Amino acid sequence: MIDFLSDLPRVGVTWLKRFPFLYDVARHQVYSRLRTFKRHGIFRDIYVNNSWDGASSVSGIGSSLDATELIRAELPLVIEKLQIKSLLDIPCGDFHWMQNVNLKIDRYIGADIVPELIAENIRHYPKAGEFIRLDLIKDRLPSVDAIFCRDCLVHLSLREVRRALRNIKASAPKYLMTTTFPECLENIDTVTPYWRPLNLEIAPFHFPKPLISIRDFSVNLRTDQGKHLGIWRSTDLLL
Repeated sequence: MIDFLSDLPRVGVTWLKRFPFLYDVARHQVYSRLRTFKRHGIFRDIYVNNSWDGASSVSGIGSSLDATELIRAELPLVIEKLQIKSLLDIPCGDFHWMQNVNLKIDRYIGADIVPELIAENIRHYPKAGEFIRLDLIKDRLPSVDAIFCRDCLVHLSLREVRRALRNIKASAPKYLMTTTFPECLENIDTVTPYWRPLNLEIAPFHFPKPLISIRDFSVNLRTDQGKHLGIWRSTDLLL
């Protein structure tokens, strides 16, 4: 993996690592904020170069049909139970697995920060719903019953996660459906787009217990990382 300070000469990174406090400040207070302004380019490069090595989906291994077997089975049941009629799927990625889910809703909106992905989805799935380019952190989100945000926040810095959650809350959906790792004991920071687990029930988020929790892993691939899809009422989230 490329070092998070890859824009600096290697000697500079080596020197900084001798001083943990300076290294942490450089990483999270300086470099991480610079990466925020590069979000579009970062995720576009991942799409163009298939950097997440997805054999069937440029959105990564976690978006394969195998990896989504449980979530594809459970999501329609939850949507029916909660009487959800409109859904914002952000980021929708390349729509590879979601196209195989019978959501039975009146309005589906797929959104992503990468315009090329949106253009491809519009071309390949003209009857699936609406596809629009949106930045989860800063763009005004459409009004829907539920926002579905799978495998996204785990790739953002804590600062960006907080901004994204506040933006979601501001759009006032009835429900938020998003990835969480309830067995994770500490939420460490990262630099976009590097992955780490997040437990939304502990600091700095302090979500309540989810209304519904779905195990999100593949039995066939044996990829149980402790990942769940948590469903919360947005009014229960104090952000």
